[in-house]
Amino acid sequence: MRLNITDMKKKHLVKVVDLDGKIAQSPWTMPMFLEELELGSFCRVLLDEYGEVIGYCISRLQVDEWHLLTVGINSSHRNMGLGSRLLKDLIRKAALNYDKAVLLEVRSSNAVAINLYKKHGFTVLHIREGYYKTAQAAEDAVVMKRLIKGGDREIIS
Repeated sequence: MRLNITDMKKKHLVKVVDLDGKIAQSPWTMPMFLEELELGSFCRVLLDEYGEVIGYCISRLQVDEWHLLTVGINSSHRNMGLGSRLLKDLIRKAALNYDKAVLLEVRSSNAVAINLYKKHGFTVLHIREGYYKTAQAAEDAVVMKRLIKGGDREIIS
């Protein structure tokens, strides 16, 4: 399968919002995605050979550190290393900009994502209690960070 990571455009938003609504516990709205595009955040999509959106990643630069805001892969395309490809794309972007780190929050119950981040060099900074709130309960967030190294500029996503 041929895949392409490219900049997210407004033309992708309907499909990104639809995908996010299917896979996220707290889906983003169209205005939330649109705001990140308008702010100039690092908004990327993963497209299959037919141009269909199968993944996305949104990150925002804050001074000299990137904050990974959201990332998702279509359920039918999981366990194929695609989340890693999007993560490497962000790490490479940070390295090319000579930024210092990538930060993120992840649900404490999301062991798959936590393991993915650890595999890519992220370490746990601390826990934010009750960070994710739903009508039923609150869930802690694991705050993780990865320092950028010079060799990260050579990462191929």
